[in-house]
Amino acid sequence: MIRIKPIDAGNISDICTMLAEKNHEDVKDVDCTSCIAISIAVSKYVTDVYVNVIYEDSAYAGFFMYERFEKSAEKATIFKFVMSPSFEDWHEVRKRAFSHMLKGLKLQGVRNVAVSIDAAEDDMMQFYVSARFRLAEEPCNTAQRRCELEL
Repeated sequence: MIRIKPIDAGNISDICTMLAEKNHEDVKDVDCTSCIAISIAVSKYVTDVYVNVIYEDSAYAGFFMYERFEKSAEKATIFKFVMSPSFEDWHEVRKRAFSHMLKGLKLQGVRNVAVSIDAAEDDMMQFYVSARFRLAEEPCNTAQRRCELEL
């Protein structure tokens, strides 16, 4: 069963443990520690940015970060969606976690979800397209692509 919780003092060690894993497929050649440290700091000091931790049963599975402005609460943009590779059925857990996350956003009143990803991340682009996202007509910039989904 997938559970999602806001990041807090009780679960931050789960994220740190994931960062210590050496063969994390989604974050090869990236300084993960800096990446998550910046994400956590942003979520604590920027009021419209949130970081949530994902669990499969009681095991840590990953985290995601999104932005949602109060003045346009029906829209959310996902900036990070990182899953731990420690599950035997990693791809299936990732699909279920992403679906659960989208249902949670919909319950909060979100009707339009966008994702912002590096243009070079073909595997993540394929993942979002398989989740019914469509590629935005104009790229954000040359290094970033944007996909959108109406809930």
